[in-house]
Amino acid sequence: MLQSLRKGAASWVAKIFLSLLVVSFAIWGIGDIFRGFGQRNVATVGSTDISTESFRQIYNQRLQALGRQAGRPITPDQARAYGFDRQMLAEVLAEAALDERARQLRLGIGDEELIRRIHDNPSFRGPSGQFDRNLFDQVLRSNGYSELTYIDAERKLALRQQLARAIGGSAEVPHTLASLVDTFRNETRKVEFVTLDRTAAGTIAAPADDVLKAYFEERKAAFRAPEYRKVVVLPVTVETLSKAVEVTDADVRAYFDAHRDRFGAPEQRTLQQIVFPTADEAKAASAKIAGGESFESVAAARGLKPADIELGTVTRAGILDPTVAEAAFALAEGTVSQPIQGRFGHVLVRALKVQPAQSKPFEEVSGQIRQQIAGERAKRELLDRHDKVEDERAAGLTLAEVGAKLGLPVETVEAVDRSGRDMDGKQVPAFPARDEVLEGVFKTELRVENDPVQLGSNGFVWYEVAGITKARDRSFDEAKAQVLARWQEEQAAERVKAKADDLLERLESGQTLETAAKALGLTVSTVAEVRRAGTKELPEAAVAAVFTTAPGTAVSAPGEDAVSRLVIRVVEARTPDASKMPERLQADLRRALEDDLLAQFVTGLEIELGVTVNTRILNQIVGRDAGS
Repeated sequence: MLQSLRKGAASWVAKIFLSLLVVSFAIWGIGDIFRGFGQRNVATVGSTDISTESFRQIYNQRLQALGRQAGRPITPDQARAYGFDRQMLAEVLAEAALDERARQLRLGIGDEELIRRIHDNPSFRGPSGQFDRNLFDQVLRSNGYSELTYIDAERKLALRQQLARAIGGSAEVPHTLASLVDTFRNETRKVEFVTLDRTAAGTIAAPADDVLKAYFEERKAAFRAPEYRKVVVLPVTVETLSKAVEVTDADVRAYFDAHRDRFGAPEQRTLQQIVFPTADEAKAASAKIAGGESFESVAAARGLKPADIELGTVTRAGILDPTVAEAAFALAEGTVSQPIQGRFGHVLVRALKVQPAQSKPFEEVSGQIRQQIAGERAKRELLDRHDKVEDERAAGLTLAEVGAKLGLPVETVEAVDRSGRDMDGKQVPAFPARDEVLEGVFKTELRVENDPVQLGSNGFVWYEVAGITKARDRSFDEAKAQVLARWQEEQAAERVKAKADDLLERLESGQTLETAAKALGLTVSTVAEVRRAGTKELPEAAVAAVFTTAPGTAVSAPGEDAVSRLVIRVVEARTPDASKMPERLQADLRRALEDDLLAQFVTGLEIELGVTVNTRILNQIVGRDAGS
């Protein structure tokens, strides 16, 4: 929440705290700082305590935000797999260390400056562009913060920024470093190349069985059959429940009649607005306009620029103040309203252009409405179906039996390995939460009841393992087709590489790539600008080879697959002009240098102050078992 509130507060310091994870533990080590102590605090930095409740609140808020970005809930196990718990702990410890040093140095910020920072925050500006107290209160309440809590957090942020600017605010980037980075990023190379693909290897006949058998014995582990599991999946989702929901034609027609404005484009208006602090001033301005003075001249007399009065093209719902919206959408095109008593002052509005609403015919949207009604009804049934499934499972029924009893669709995957492939090596058909289910399938055992995978508001997916086929060594006869395919691929790769090497020898002897390629029936392609960041014409490995090859010479590099190869000649290299170094690059390097200096300062500060973390409480908050 605080990050969104600080969007316009010039808080570049906040952006680097996530990068402190590595350095935070690099010197003093994990083992030395994790000790048990009091129950109320999750950690202590110097004399600064980080309370259990505050860390839990921050952790849960950030985890929920991460889930919203991903479009699905993030489980505690997934968060820990991403290192999210350690990342959050490192960030909170870094902030506490800076707060402690700010107190030691008796740094402070005046109330007037703090008020200015809050007023300048775009998150709290109303339609007029000015600080809006009502909006301020609303944003804080919606995020669970009181005014005092937010002000305290903003004060701490300001002090951390003072320290950060003192440490790295005047850092200068060495010209040599900037030049090297500029060259690395912006150097380009012109290349010409030919591609030798699978066809260059010709036909590769199958060898005798004894050759294949020897090849198989040497690489037996590569042809081992993986463990397969038979999986029963019971998805109870909005989609699956919607299929059984009956929606009548009368339901569809009633919905359309009640929500006609949703089907098509709503009315839009291009509006201008002038806000007055008092009713008298608004009335006086209205009289001037009625007397022939233009709307723009009235605005200019108040010191407003054209951009200050533009509301743009908006719908009725796009205007926050319902009183102003009602008046604005009652105006004829080109007219000005009478003074309006709005939430943010007294307002005059002008309608520059009116775009009438456009609606789609019923026949065009009836199918969409039917699906929407079914989905809404299915959502209301989700929790009830969830409870029924859980009741039947508690009674000892298998998922297949639960599905048959409750009339729910059950999907059975006869055999699947960890990568999601069946015994023929093909991907198994998709089903809801496929990746999460397969991850759980190979962590559980036969016939064990597992918690369902939650899909947020879209439903639940239960699964159980109905059978296990253990991993085993395949016999030669079983694996013969795979052995032959792999042997032929390796032979093809060797032939293609030999041809690529022969082509390189021709170039080294003085032939041009055009001449050498023509003799082999190959076509030469050219890329005028190859950068280290890559190009669509060349695979990544080939780009890397280009920048390790001197201009005028050639190199062989892997192609798009395991067989093909490219023979590339670097025609020329062009380095950027150091006197025209991009401003953005220098700014990026300056920020990176400032971040590094601050990270080193915070690491040293944590060592000096001393850091202690209550492992048991931390594990409880992040959902880790005590023994893990």
